[in-house]
Amino acid sequence: MHDRDDAAVPYGDGVAIAAAWTGATLRATDGLGHHRLLRDPEVIAAVVDFVAGPGR
Repeated sequence: MHDRDDAAVPYGDGVAIAAAWTGATLRATDGLGHHRLLRDPEVIAAVVDFVAGPGR
């Protein structure tokens, strides 16, 4: 997860890391910045689904 409006860590850095990491998937958000991302219900649900894995 990386927000396109992240002022602390440029979005391009997230793109580069995901591209270099075999099997990685970058999920982009808009308008959440660096900290609001952690409180967004949709982001939280997506992270929980990812961590829980298939067959949750």
